Amino acid sequence: MEGGPLAFAAGRDGVARVWRVRDRKLVLATRRGFPLADAAAARSLLATIDDRGGAALWNVRSRKRLLSLRVSQPGRRVAFSDDGRTLIVAGGRVVRVVDVASKRQIALLRLPGRVSDARFGVGGTFAAGTRTGRVLVWKRPGKLVRTFNVGPTPVRAVAFSPDGGLVAAANRGGTASIWSIASGRLQHRLARARTALTDVEFSHDGRLLATAAIGGDARIWNVSDGRVIHILNAHNGRVARVAFSPDDQWLITAGPTYGGLWPTSTGRLLFYLRGHTGQLEDVAFAPDGKRIITASDDHTVRTYTCLLCGSVYELARLAHKRLVQISALLTVRERKRYLGG
Repeated sequence: MEGGPLAFAAGRDGVARVWRVRDRKLVLATRRGFPLADAAAARSLLATIDDRGGAALWNVRSRKRLLSLRVSQPGRRVAFSDDGRTLIVAGGRVVRVVDVASKRQIALLRLPGRVSDARFGVGGTFAAGTRTGRVLVWKRPGKLVRTFNVGPTPVRAVAFSPDGGLVAAANRGGTASIWSIASGRLQHRLARARTALTDVEFSHDGRLLATAAIGGDARIWNVSDGRVIHILNAHNGRVARVAFSPDDQWLITAGPTYGGLWPTSTGRLLFYLRGHTGQLEDVAFAPDGKRIITASDDHTVRTYTCLLCGSVYELARLAHKRLVQISALLTVRERKRYLGG
């Protein structure tokens, strides 16, 4: 959007807020209503849904509400397709599919249980997980492609691989599973975590999968063989979300009161993102990969600049700049001793 990337948050006070990341200017605050369950953005559009199933579509530039609709309680998810042409609104036991341009509903899908998560993949494919342990996959506008059985415990999160060939689901029983959409076959049922899972995410290149658990750990898996690569233990409470950087070199975990930044190559905690006083509920990288955004139950959204989250050339420039700064503070003798010149 003009003015640079935006950050948005759905508040339990019933207000969705959108800020311009560059100068932290508030560009939209929706009308106060019931506590919000979710929000999603595409280009200049923002979609919201509240606990009672009331959903709205907003134009961020004009600050006008373009559409209002309702699903069954409780409202759970809103999501845009990758091209921004289609919106899904999920709540209760239904998913509504809306054509964004015409603002018309193009499908009403009924589920075999209350929806717990819903996501879009590529090419208009979308999926929903239910509290009855099912994952359903459709193609736009609403043709059912597959139904997968996760198990007897509720699905907590679903995710598509970047090429749209795989769908993964994490459940309350602590298990994540990966299926092939084309064949309908289970590819991997990953080793069970000690506690219920909260999130599942594919890396942007599709090679890795990350899961998060309420017990305080996150894990990075190899998608090709289902093997765990790293177990990330640094939080003393629920890890609500995980997010890969655009280049997949980093993973952010949303723990209690602070986030964790991990190199995916080593699985070792680099540092904590401090400042919040409540449970983190969401984390994300900005498209440039150098800024990290966190949202917390303390009613704040924070942005962090990651100077290390750049290319090798950018790190070399940063190192040179720091050396020049340090050199200016040293005596001639100290420069010869420590810097060799």
